Amino acid sequence: MATWKTTLTTAAFLTLALGCGQPPTVTHENAGQFGKVVARTDAGYSLTFQQLYEKLDQSRKFPKGASLSVAEVGDELDRILVDTLAGLAADTIDLSAWYEYNRTCRSRYDDYLMHRFGEVELFNKARVDSAEIDSFYTAHPEQFTRKEQVLVRHILVTNYGMTLTADSLRIRVMPADSVELEAEKYTWKLKGLLDEGRPFEDVARDYSHDSQARARAGLLGWVERGTYEDPFDSVAFSLSPGQYSNPYRSPNGWHIVLVEDHRPEDRAPLDSTVRARIDAALRNQRAEIAARPLIDSLDKAMELTINEAILDTNILLLPKPLWAAVVNGTDTVECADLFMLEDSYRRRLKIDNTTNDLKREIVRVAARKFAVLQAARAAKTDTLPDVVARKQALQRQYRKIVYMLDSRDDAWIPSDSQIAEYYRAHMADYEITKPFVVQHIIVPDSVSGEFLRDQANAGVDFLDLAEEYYPGETSLRRALADLGEIGPTDVSPEFFEAARITPVGMVSNPVKTQYGWHIVKVIEHRTPLTMEQARTRIVTALKQQHERELFHAFRDRLYRQYAVTFPGRLYPV
Repeated sequence: MATWKTTLTTAAFLTLALGCGQPPTVTHENAGQFGKVVARTDAGYSLTFQQLYEKLDQSRKFPKGASLSVAEVGDELDRILVDTLAGLAADTIDLSAWYEYNRTCRSRYDDYLMHRFGEVELFNKARVDSAEIDSFYTAHPEQFTRKEQVLVRHILVTNYGMTLTADSLRIRVMPADSVELEAEKYTWKLKGLLDEGRPFEDVARDYSHDSQARARAGLLGWVERGTYEDPFDSVAFSLSPGQYSNPYRSPNGWHIVLVEDHRPEDRAPLDSTVRARIDAALRNQRAEIAARPLIDSLDKAMELTINEAILDTNILLLPKPLWAAVVNGTDTVECADLFMLEDSYRRRLKIDNTTNDLKREIVRVAARKFAVLQAARAAKTDTLPDVVARKQALQRQYRKIVYMLDSRDDAWIPSDSQIAEYYRAHMADYEITKPFVVQHIIVPDSVSGEFLRDQANAGVDFLDLAEEYYPGETSLRRALADLGEIGPTDVSPEFFEAARITPVGMVSNPVKTQYGWHIVKVIEHRTPLTMEQARTRIVTALKQQHERELFHAFRDRLYRQYAVTFPGRLYPV
């Protein structure tokens, strides 16, 4: 059954989606009006536009205030449908035919089963009374000392987040350096909202790019010194309760931090939280003590049939699925189960290969896991509802991973001819429209300019000079002096020519423009990229293009398989 998604061109699709005239924009306020089905399958699955909007609203990809065009909404609809339909189609996958994925799935389930076995049979049966908790608290004061803390909210602005804002269409076409400047200006704009009296919680909830903290109105909670990388500590711990910071830059983006409260270093009181922590620690100790005789008894009772043929070999070169031993006539130890142990023994003993006796020891160590799993099954731990649910969820997850392999080709690399063809077709992308990176200082006359030029060329930091001599508000001087990238349309011809003839790292002679006298420090001369210089960017672009093509082909197969139709129109959100 043909569908418009697989048969219409993009232009025709947008014509149908947009209809006649300007479509309404869907927002929180009017989303409830858009209940018409936009996608339907013959498997009984359907999606209304309101449900699609809710999924987009819940997605961590899109902060509040983000704008999506009709085409972008269509891309997200594709992603949601493919994810859903791939989950349905994956039920047909025989996971046992995919050794590595099946082994990883089984290993994760085994780990969970053993954890629950220990929890039910050992941890939950350990008992700790109130007096023991009191004694432990008294005897170990060092464990309950709280470092200095602040109760923090924060606002984060990132370059990626800027491409999802209401101004995204303009931002997305900018070079990275320009996006960085936009992010800085945007953060100062948010600071202005705070200065005007807007509650920090509202600004964080509406504008922060940290999706997790945004849902909590920017709340990070109580934070100890050293929890986050610098410069967080130097900013947050310098603020008084109720005070917020100026915007500052970290490797993660631009931040504004609000400190709501402060706690000096002290000892945590013996409240319910600390009591629960001590109770869990003491029960863990007792569970570990109880586990030793259990493991010993399982080990002693274990009947192990070893594959003698592997003892005279290099285990690391054997096939992973090859059987190494059978535990109690039930579970099979594979050679893959021995690899990490074998490598550990070799490094610890500084040998090239283990002896036959050492291999027997390694096999026995690996077999203990299977003895514990057998004990867990004997105790019916594998029938607990959460254990059954975990097994089913893991199997669904890995079947879906296998099924989705056809949607990508991570090993694909473009050929040299494809790279050359792309370079020729996109030559304009590698031209430099802003060839110089500069700083400047406006000076009252040429004599003053010569004086500052001599100081700068003698080694005095140029921006330090700007902070002292640039005219205007002191707090803005460094920012005004740092022009960044410039092209011939950004500055006067005289200024541009001075930048052109001045060597990198040097300062120009004073130059007069319509704004007065300047001296110009040239930070960088940027030249057009050769194909080799652009190779990494081209390879990335071609790989992304290849990924899109594979995904679209995969999507179209799923849409045909489930007879997907699109009865409703899409709207910008």
